[in-house]
Amino acid sequence: MTTMTTARQQLVLPEATAWFTGPLPTPAIQSPDGFVAPPESFLYRPLFESIAEVARRAPDALALRSGTRQVSYGNLHAQALALAGRIGKLCRPGGAVAVLATDELDLPRAMLACLAAGCICIPVQSSLPPARVAAILQDAMADVLILSIGSPVPEIANPPPILWGTEEEAGPPRAFPGS
Repeated sequence: MTTMTTARQQLVLPEATAWFTGPLPTPAIQSPDGFVAPPESFLYRPLFESIAEVARRAPDALALRSGTRQVSYGNLHAQALALAGRIGKLCRPGGAVAVLATDELDLPRAMLACLAAGCICIPVQSSLPPARVAAILQDAMADVLILSIGSPVPEIANPPPILWGTEEEAGPPRAFPGS
């Protein structure tokens, strides 16, 4: 199993044979750290289609890890599809979806959901000052804003409809601290 690590989050990739049907290509492309690259036919597939394939073949395989929390490919795929359905009710294909995720597992879910819905994903860093976040969201003119559950709602004029992470409702919106 291969693990790609960012500062606080890990994306865990199942063994190379789970990526596609058939044996590994010969010769397999392998980096010095041992990562075996999938074949070119896999690399040129839409990302959501590739995640769906891994979810179908190995639904219990670990997809995301953040501290002690883990998400399997099957759950990641199901959550992204559910959120994509909710995005599709509010945003036309090709429309923009801003994602302000304070939960580090929400961003990959939301990005995959945007891909599945055929929308553009605009990730916004939650660590930015509130005034900067509000300016970015105002300039982006997104059709939808996705927030992590329990996140405060940024104060912007004419805010787009808000979706909360992977849940339907998250309680009443709160003001963004410091604005």
